[in-house]
Amino acid sequence: MELRGEATVVVQAPLPKVWEEFVRFERWPEWSSSIRAALREGTGWRFVYRGAQDVDLSFVLRATRWEPRRLVAFETAKELEHNADVKGWASLERAEGGTRLTLFVEAQANTGSSLAQKLADGWAQVFVEHSKNLKVVLQDFQAHLEGNRPTPPLTPDGAAPSSGG
Repeated sequence: MELRGEATVVVQAPLPKVWEEFVRFERWPEWSSSIRAALREGTGWRFVYRGAQDVDLSFVLRATRWEPRRLVAFETAKELEHNADVKGWASLERAEGGTRLTLFVEAQANTGSSLAQKLADGWAQVFVEHSKNLKVVLQDFQAHLEGNRPTPPLTPDGAAPSSGG
């Protein structure tokens, strides 16, 4: 399943504060409805991303470029166990009223079998809005820094889940 997307938000906070909080990866599960875990592993960070159809994607990201308060580029540490190859970047710049944060990600999920991979690819083409998923991550981050309520997790059809009651 190939994913590719880009999303941007303007966070109502100064750039140094946005950078400092964004790169505190261990705290991502506290504010993100999409990240189940972020754990230090070797020279990178293992992220467990809540994927479509309740299939979590797990990968270790390493920085390939690090420009404090401006840019971090990253990619999967392929020698470590993972079920998705991920690469991308996040950039920050001052904007009117705060800080513009842009996130770009390309990912290739590995389901373990060719049939499952074909089904996942078909599902992704029809139902997954890649930029919308990234936007949810950024909106969660924005809400965290601005003191607002986080975005509820997306269900496969894009609707917010019911409360079950």
